[in-house]
Amino acid sequence: MSNNSLYVATLKSTFEHLPDSWGLSGLADFHYSPTMKDLYMEDFPQLWADIPMRERLCTIGANDYANKWNDVEFVSIEETNLAYLLEKVDPKLAAGAVLDGKTVGIPLAGGNHQLLFYNKDMVAEQPGSFEVLLDTARKLKKDFNMEYPIVIPTAACYFILPMLYGYGSPLWSESLAPGSGIEKESLFETLTLLKQLIYEEKIMPVKWEQVESRQAFQEGKAAFCIGGDWDISEHLSVLGNKLGISEIPRLKRECLSTGNGNYLFLSKYLTPEVYENAARACEIILGNEVQQEIVTKLHRFPAIIDTEMNKSDMGEIDRINAAVFSKAIILPPLKEVSHMYHVLADLLEPEVLIKSSIQELTEDAMKKMKDIDTFIEIKK
Repeated sequence: MSNNSLYVATLKSTFEHLPDSWGLSGLADFHYSPTMKDLYMEDFPQLWADIPMRERLCTIGANDYANKWNDVEFVSIEETNLAYLLEKVDPKLAAGAVLDGKTVGIPLAGGNHQLLFYNKDMVAEQPGSFEVLLDTARKLKKDFNMEYPIVIPTAACYFILPMLYGYGSPLWSESLAPGSGIEKESLFETLTLLKQLIYEEKIMPVKWEQVESRQAFQEGKAAFCIGGDWDISEHLSVLGNKLGISEIPRLKRECLSTGNGNYLFLSKYLTPEVYENAARACEIILGNEVQQEIVTKLHRFPAIIDTEMNKSDMGEIDRINAAVFSKAIILPPLKEVSHMYHVLADLLEPEVLIKSSIQELTEDAMKKMKDIDTFIEIKK
């Protein structure tokens, strides 16, 4: 390990272990965290506390990472010798890392959107609406005594965002209302639906993590699984031709997924030598060979504009996945977005949806989302 190599702290599922074969020896050392919580709350903060490590440290993550750490850690890319890389990447992805007018991360790949997976041995065809999805799930529960026909990481509120959009929330997608995220009525309807499915009909589980949902689906204990594009490889390896994939079925309107990129965030204390190695590492990762590997092996999307995705050679899984991502909303790296996650996560804690009326929960959540500074202070 060179003292001038970039020390990359990242989530294992972001690129799996592919970086080990990308010819980055001496330029970048990758270190993998098993879960997002480990990376965000433990591994990166502990590394940052090591003052000498700050001269080598970076991380790769979704764009909300910038809002968590940018004020004290990450540098604006335009202020470094890596600024030229921004001309290579997809503007849509680059825009996802603009905070206060400055680009704080370099997109290395696109994706991170929600999907519905289904087992073709149990489901005749993909559901065209949420009501069809639920009718199928109810039949499976009744006829085959399936405990949870639909598994979803209910511990991660990220997966209910398409439902909020389907009930009318703009999720920061409307140019005329750029500061608008969740609307009261759509939150009420989403919470009402979740209460019904989790606690009344027991079609979905209470507070499951992603690993629990994946396992139940892959073991044939559930017919449907709401997850993300990062699950495709593992699901395919287990289910093969039995795997079906779909966008989240429509509610009152199309349930658009929210997408993101995998962004490289650099410490503002990197030495000139480390910056040079970072630039060389990015040239390799943003090169056509690696970008193509990201597409074919990880089912993600290239960050550079001129990468050929060979769409004519795509199978059904990749065609549907690409169609979902092409319409996905890339949430801006605003503190309002990060704060929204905290408020929604509290609502999905066990028993919360049945301890108070949905109306009361909605009113309280909307108040908290609008009063960001006070709520953050209380949480501290």
